[in-house]
Amino acid sequence: MDDAEEASLSVSAICEMAAVMDETYGKIMRIPKHLYGEYYLHEKAKHDARQVKMRHEGWKRQEWDETFDSLKDRLVHVVAAFLTVRPLRFSPRPKLWEIEAVQMELVRRSLPSDFAYCKDFKEMCAKFRKFNWWEGHIMKLDYDSYGKYLLQNCYKMTKEERQAFFDLDIMVELINEDIAKLMPKEEQEELAECATDQQMKKTIEKLVEEGTLKNLYDYTWIMSVMNETQGLPDFHTPSSLIAYLKDLHIERLPSEDSINRKQNTFTGTFPDWTFIDCDTTEAKRRINVGKRFLNIFRAS
Repeated sequence: MDDAEEASLSVSAICEMAAVMDETYGKIMRIPKHLYGEYYLHEKAKHDARQVKMRHEGWKRQEWDETFDSLKDRLVHVVAAFLTVRPLRFSPRPKLWEIEAVQMELVRRSLPSDFAYCKDFKEMCAKFRKFNWWEGHIMKLDYDSYGKYLLQNCYKMTKEERQAFFDLDIMVELINEDIAKLMPKEEQEELAECATDQQMKKTIEKLVEEGTLKNLYDYTWIMSVMNETQGLPDFHTPSSLIAYLKDLHIERLPSEDSINRKQNTFTGTFPDWTFIDCDTTEAKRRINVGKRFLNIFRAS
């Protein structure tokens, strides 16, 4: 800051800026959970993935014929390199048992003997475990947690540090794609089914959180959209839908009777449904439930 800029500041101006920052941070803390993930994906879409893809292709050429084990080692190496620069240093300190749960011997086996660990590498690993989950051999990143972390700590991080999150995400996706190709067909089908279930659970949770699922009978419109959309689960009876929702551990469930009653109130194909039991405003809301469901599911 030069002398002119310093002279233009006053105590009142500094206090005003501090108040604005407090207000902004307060608003960030009140953002609904599902919007953090949407924020992250919005920022990721602006990120140039070409350099990451070139690095991965370069590694594959060097490997000549990548194997399941070499891809798993590559995944460990990529994550370890990310953690070594301590990008998660602003997240809460893990508990002692969480640190002790990190199996460092397994990590070391997948890394070069001269890999340079940061001094609190094991703690960084414990933190990272809260930002991802596993579906078999495939590692999935929690975009809601990523978005929340990046948004709440954006003023503490450099542009390069924020970009490192997107680089890791893209690289993990590329490695996961190659791992999936080497899986037996049965495991690939199981993985695809599991991924669909995870998407469905997150989609419904977002609909509930944002208030789109206003009534439990609104599951009628979701069921109908799924039955009309290729590639989505389909349900011949309300009981089969409710059983599926139970398997997803959805908390509040509709009754068979509530869905049965509403199934007889409309005709046509989505989104051109015609309702006989409501006005145009309510009809539009019900159709929008279906549209919002598809938008969230396809974006997840």
